[in-house]
Amino acid sequence: MTGLTSTPGLVLPAAASRSAAYAAVRDLLRRPDAPTALLSATDRAAVDGIWAARDLGVAVPRDLAVIGIGNIPRA
Repeated sequence: MTGLTSTPGLVLPAAASRSAAYAAVRDLLRRPDAPTALLSATDRAAVDGIWAARDLGVAVPRDLAVIGIGNIPRA
């Protein structure tokens, strides 16, 4: 594909731990240009992102679409 770019600061290495994933999504959602979608390298981090969104009052999927890669039951 051509024409796709990423915004600096929106691609974060945070899937290694649950607390890091939660904090990363929380911080992203507090930005003035908060994302409307989250693509996570793991289902586990996607679930943590959903919890961060919930805690900030961001409705999933209305305000934030979430995609996790994997196949854990919780996802």
